[in-house]
Amino acid sequence: MTFVLYALYGAVLVFGCIVLLLLLKKRRIFIQIRQMIVPSEVAAASVAKPVTAEYEMLLEHSSTLLRRLSQLEKSLPLKGAVAAGCMGLFSVVALLLEYEQQMLAIGAAVILVLVIFLPGLLRNLLVENKTKALLSDLPMYIDLAAVCVQSGMTIESALGYTTDNFSKINQSLTTVMRRVLRRAELNSLHNALQELRYSIPALEVKMFCTSLQQSAFFGTSVYEQLMELSKDMRDVQLMNTEERISKLSAKLAAPIMLLIALPALLLLVAPSIVRVMEYVDF
Repeated sequence: MTFVLYALYGAVLVFGCIVLLLLLKKRRIFIQIRQMIVPSEVAAASVAKPVTAEYEMLLEHSSTLLRRLSQLEKSLPLKGAVAAGCMGLFSVVALLLEYEQQMLAIGAAVILVLVIFLPGLLRNLLVENKTKALLSDLPMYIDLAAVCVQSGMTIESALGYTTDNFSKINQSLTTVMRRVLRRAELNSLHNALQELRYSIPALEVKMFCTSLQQSAFFGTSVYEQLMELSKDMRDVQLMNTEERISKLSAKLAAPIMLLIALPALLLLVAPSIVRVMEYVDF
């Protein structure tokens, strides 16, 4: 009986390995066929990561704090110097306040962990916040560019004029668009927008790049496309806001239960518990 079970397990294992090999072979064939059908998509996906790093570098050039955090994150000797300085300052304060050696060791460990991990966390948070601000101000940028196009400018001139006068509103968006315009001078606006599309993987940026590319390719009205695009972006942002608002009730359920419902229940039940305890002998 044991031999039969082992033989059955072995047969199932061999069958599973054969099926896995066949599936891997079919997947490899499918990937080869897809590369032959859509090679541009595969090539764009392969360069998406370096271009995204380039976008983060642009944000670093537009923000001194972000640049300092990036330098601190990438430099191990700089982290060591900052950690040593913070530990020395903490040791002086601890000696003045007469802390114990155990407290000194705990403080040194906390400082070391913060210096190692905190710069990267703050940098990612700043990049995320700047990206959100960029996407939030993008409809206003599109409206201004559409007005310039309506006044008789070409799309390149409209983007350049809007970029030059948009720095007081959003410096990050201005830096990104200046990079796009410089690339457009060297390698056409279509290719520059294609790189921008893959550098910022957001729906609003993809809509912006696709609308300008279609307008240039099919010859449609740029002004109407841009105005419709800004309206669609505001609708998307409004839907995202409504979605976050609808999730607040579920997120507030646990704090309400802990901070309001539970204390109220204790206040209601406490008098009865006190009366019962008067008649109970411990």
